[in-house]
Amino acid sequence: LCTIQRDTTWPHERPAVTASESAFGPLMSDQTTDSDRDVRVVIVVPTYNELQNVGALTEQIFAAAPNVEILFVDDGSPDGTAAWVQQHAETNPRVHLLARTSKDGLGRAYIAGFRWALQASPRVTHIFQMDADLSHPPERVPALLRACLSGADLAIGS
Repeated sequence: LCTIQRDTTWPHERPAVTASESAFGPLMSDQTTDSDRDVRVVIVVPTYNELQNVGALTEQIFAAAPNVEILFVDDGSPDGTAAWVQQHAETNPRVHLLARTSKDGLGRAYIAGFRWALQASPRVTHIFQMDADLSHPPERVPALLRACLSGADLAIGS
């Protein structure tokens, strides 16, 4: 999880997620500051042959944190993972696909996802990383965000 702060325009016509009013529930106390009000989160999820998991993962992430964006970085999965994500991205503007042509490694998939989040969504305030195999519990996303909003520069959910 990385915290970044910038003042550029968000390319999507979506309302800002706020610390005090978001679907994450009460993230901060009533002393929420103006700097906490504009929270935009992208969760980067590398995939390779994760068709069996992406549906459940997406559902669980949005159940825990409905206002986040999910970027799936697919490395040419032959099992149809990218097709599933693309289909859902067409109906849910908070689901995104970065389709790569070949398997290039987990680290490089995360780097590509971080670059996408920083370039495609310049008002992103937080980037989370999560594995597609459901080993990272999506229900912990709000707690990680609370840690960041409380002043942590880095929060690790393990």
